[in-house]
Amino acid sequence: MLLFLLNGCVPAPRLTIGEQAERIRKTEQLLVAAVQLMRRGGSAGLEQAKQALLLAAELTPGDARVIDGLGCVAWRQKRYALADDYFYRARALDPSYARAYAHLALAAQERGSIKEAQILLVRSLELSPLDYQTRNNYAALLAQRGTDRELLQQALSELRKAMLSAPGHEPLLRRNLERLENAEGLNASH
Repeated sequence: MLLFLLNGCVPAPRLTIGEQAERIRKTEQLLVAAVQLMRRGGSAGLEQAKQALLLAAELTPGDARVIDGLGCVAWRQKRYALADDYFYRARALDPSYARAYAHLALAAQERGSIKEAQILLVRSLELSPLDYQTRNNYAALLAQRGTDRELLQQALSELRKAMLSAPGHEPLLRRNLERLENAEGLNASH
């Protein structure tokens, strides 16, 4: 009996460097596929994205990007409490992972916690200044906070930075910039 118990306690063999590299490569593929499936939308696409992310979580446990992705799936399924849990877990796994802060900001905004959302967006931009999507969201939040000219000027500045950091032509950024420049008499010369 003693031998049986000892054999049952043998640690699992360590992965070779090649096996580790394959897991990382496959996780990257699964993350890209999950993003594409989420963009496609629909319940079937979201379920496929979730399955891809669950497999990625098995391959690379503790990867904040994977946990954050599961939060994004839950968010798109309107399962906000679950999404919030995933976003908090992603941030706990990697406090330097900027997207977790950006997604927590969206959740805070959904709850009506505008000041918390602003703090989270600022932190996300501190970690990832070239994230034009988060910078756009920050500008939108500033613009929505009221008609205070100083806030609108700050929002305009953030949108201009977003345009400079975007990888190419982003119609949403251009449209937001034009709307904000026309709001309250602001124009591109300010």
